[in-house]
Amino acid sequence: MTVLDQVPVRWRHDRLVRSDAPRLGGARVLTAGDSWVAVTDGSHGTSVVGYGDGGGAARLVTALVAAGELRPPLHWLSLPRDVDVPAEVAAALQVEPLPGWDWLSVDALPPVLPRESQVVRLDLGIEAPAIRECLEEANPGTDADPDGAHEIAWWGVRGPRGGLLGVIGASERGGGHPGEQTWHLHGLGVRPGARRQGLGAALTAAAVRDGLGQGLPWVSLGVWAHNEPALAMYAALGFRTDHRRRSYRPRGQAGTHPHR
Repeated sequence: MTVLDQVPVRWRHDRLVRSDAPRLGGARVLTAGDSWVAVTDGSHGTSVVGYGDGGGAARLVTALVAAGELRPPLHWLSLPRDVDVPAEVAAALQVEPLPGWDWLSVDALPPVLPRESQVVRLDLGIEAPAIRECLEEANPGTDADPDGAHEIAWWGVRGPRGGLLGVIGASERGGGHPGEQTWHLHGLGVRPGARRQGLGAALTAAAVRDGLGQGLPWVSLGVWAHNEPALAMYAALGFRTDHRRRSYRPRGQAGTHPHR
């Protein structure tokens, strides 16, 4: 029985749930009405994702902690942003909240942008070091790695001397049907000296066009909810906001969240 077989019916065709389903593997699923959480044990600790309106997922996590069925170390906790877990629950799990973030998806081709013609698909076998060097300046907080296990492709814009001015990558996620693939964009970064010239939008548009052009049902990405310029840019490219989330990480641990 898969995770999708265990969740409430209303969630079985949700894009984020479908996207994450292959990564949840043999998760233990607990439900209460239309709310649910999936608990996965791994080598780095326990990961928990939850869904539901009105704080239902937060209440399920609280109940698991009270029953002694959820303990640290936690690798990750991600829930709807409408109701946070109580402070005492976060303390018991030894996690701290990250700022809110939104999960977006698009299923229609974006408008063609003036600088999109400068975007090229990069050769990961040769250019992974150059991508990482660009990210160190352009997006030092990202967890995206061109050598990651599920990376599909990276795109970049080159400067006059051939170096990368900006990059974006895509990793493989689940789709609308068993065995179907979607892409999740991450690692978008433009060097400070090349910003405000439309390169971020051009990189994103080119990656979306590449994915949808190959027949993918949608392409997704995650963005911090306070990043209003980025949200406006993605809206102009046709992205819709599917979920408003908050993640929690182990106290004192650096890094962002798995949808960055």
